Amino acid sequence: MKYLYYIVLSVSIVIIGLIYLFVMNPYDKQYKSFYLEKEAAAALEKGDIDTYLELADSSVSKKYHSSQNLILSIIYKKIGRYDDAKEVISEFKKDYDYSYCTFYKDARFRYICRAYATLNPVKYDMDKHAKYAEIYFENEEYEKSLAEMIIGQTDQPCLRAKIFAARNIFPAAYKNLHYCKLQKSNNKEYILTKAYVLQKQKKYDKAKKYYYKSINKNCTNSEKCKGNNISYLMLGKLFMEEKDYRSAIVYFKKVMQTENYNYKANYYTGICYKKLNEPKMAKYYFEQANKYNPDNSEQINKLISDIK
Repeated sequence: MKYLYYIVLSVSIVIIGLIYLFVMNPYDKQYKSFYLEKEAAAALEKGDIDTYLELADSSVSKKYHSSQNLILSIIYKKIGRYDDAKEVISEFKKDYDYSYCTFYKDARFRYICRAYATLNPVKYDMDKHAKYAEIYFENEEYEKSLAEMIIGQTDQPCLRAKIFAARNIFPAAYKNLHYCKLQKSNNKEYILTKAYVLQKQKKYDKAKKYYYKSINKNCTNSEKCKGNNISYLMLGKLFMEEKDYRSAIVYFKKVMQTENYNYKANYYTGICYKKLNEPKMAKYYFEQANKYNPDNSEQINKLISDIK
């Protein structure tokens, strides 16, 4: 009986230890990631990109939390760090997230929550080639973008339409635009794609109508809404092409109201002020564009040095 007592005691200690290790362990990377991601989201809401990147760029979030991986990749795109955006996508393995189990303070409920998350994982099959194609397009690497779609056999007619339009191959652009409409009927993506194709044909008045149509009126009434930023950015670029730099600046600044870290908005604003012969303002926005984007430092520093 004495030996049986010690055996039961030893087994109990091991079980309690395992429960602590796998359920209550405060050093569990998944549980720690929950708090990191929560703090990162708060920092992003405030526009504190340095803090956001420090907290969000973690191995657990990138490898196992698809939603956090995609948000981080998008932010890297917005600040112009395209190589980092691709690296984040490449690190994703599969959805395996039980970090939310930290809501349960009772060990029993936390154990049940983790067991459920393990046995019933979220099934998200990330199409990495599609994401790479989008990143390359943002960086105006159109051949590489198209190559990724071919390699991955991805169905992205809207993106294909924009790539062909950017390369001035308009028959192919309109063919893909047709499939884009079928796939995204009455969708904002189709409207923006149509506007982009028209813009590349220099049909600016028609393009503007579609860009204006893409603007969500409900979003304009909210100071924190970012839903119109793509429309604003593209309108700004269109006005730049028309050499209406004042109007372009208005739209770029609309983007920066909610995304002061947006590389393209800052960079294009600097270009506009340079064209308007306002060197101090141009220098300020070039410096803002350079703030989070060391990859393009040489190019931007040259623009700054050229300002008299």
